[in-house]
Formats: sequence, C-alpha cells, structure tokens
Amino acid sequence: MVRRLRSYVHLDGKVYTPGEEVSAQVAERIPNPKAWVGGALTADDYDGGDVAADDYEEEGEAPQRPAESDRKDAWIDYVLEIRGDLSEDDVAQMTKAELIAAADEAGGDQEEE
Repeated sequence: MVRRLRSYVHLDGKVYTPGEEVSAQVAERIPNPKAWVGGALTADDYDGGDVAADDYEEEGEAPQRPAESDRKDAWIDYVLEIRGDLSEDDVAQMTKAELIAAADEAGGDQEEE
C-alpha cells in the first residue's frame, strides 16, 4: 500500500516532501504518526522488514484534529479524511477558517491537543 506524507521526512540522505507518496518499504521506516496524511500507519501498511506490525495503531481510529495554530495543509489533510463529500480541489480553494468550519460541520473532534 502506498501512503502519502503530510510533513517533511529525512531518511538515508533523501528528503521526502509533504504530499509525496512513498512505498510500503519506505513507510515502515517512518513510524511517526504526525508524518502521515490520516495519522499513524496501520497493520495493512506493514510490508515486512524490521518493524513489527504490532507497532502500528489499529485501523479505524479517528484522525486527530489539528490545533487551530497548525498550518493550512494540516487542516486540508484532516478535512479530506473526515469529509468524504469534499475533493482535494474543493479544499485547496478554502481558507483555513473555512477548513475549520468544514471540520466543525462534519462533527470532527473539537478538542485540541
């Protein structure tokens, strides 16, 4: 399974950028849930190697709502995860305030970490 990054990751001298899709082989070496669109990897993302599948969070957990101070791209990723009725093109045109309102409309977890 291919996963998409939500933040910059430096691995073995290579820089992976936000929005970049990486192979399962690379993904299993990036365990930080904050690096991924949609949060932590699941056991389905695991493709063998040194990291045990048990180290990943269980699928079905709700995505974590970004803090209001987080960047717009974090809000785009979050809204795309919780609002199946909006496309990437829809959310790309929204302001951060509109993204927050869209999350609120969907009933996204309103607590901030």
